[in-house]
Amino acid sequence: MLTLVDAENAHHFRDAADLFRAYASIPGIEVCLESFDAEIAGLPGEYAPPHGALLLAYDGDLAVGCVAIRKLDAATCEMKRLFVRPEGRGGRTGRRLAEAAMEHAAKLGYARMSLETLPERMKPALALYRSLGFVEASPTGADAPAGSLRLERRLP
Repeated sequence: MLTLVDAENAHHFRDAADLFRAYASIPGIEVCLESFDAEIAGLPGEYAPPHGALLLAYDGDLAVGCVAIRKLDAATCEMKRLFVRPEGRGGRTGRRLAEAAMEHAAKLGYARMSLETLPERMKPALALYRSLGFVEASPTGADAPAGSLRLERRLP
C-alpha cells in the first residue's frame, strides 16, 4: 500500500537524503556535488514550508519515492528531485508524487510550476511531465545542465 507523506522529521529527512543520493547515482545524471552535499545536509532547506514542500512515498516502511517543491518567485515554484526507486516503479508512484506536488503548490498559492529534465536520459519522466500538461519554456539560467529542458505549466 503506497502512502504519501510530508517530510517533517529526522527519519523522513534521512529517507529523503537516501532517495536523493540514489537519484544522483543514475548514470548520466550530473549534480554539482558541493551544492548537492550541502542540500542533503541541510534538508529540508529550501523545500521547507511555508514556500516549499518535500513529499515522500512509502511502500510499507520503505521509502520508494520523493518529490520536492521550491520557490522561484511569488507566482512560480519548481518541482525538484522527482525520483522513484526501481522497486517502486510500475505502480504510478511517480505520477502520484507529481500530482501531489502540483496540489501542494496550488495550496501554497503558486500560479505556475516549472521543472528541468534531461530528455535524452529521462524519457519516461518527460512523457509523464507532458501527460500532466507541462510544455517547453524558456531556460531560467546559465546554471542549467547541458542538454536539459525546462518545462512549465499553470496550476489549477
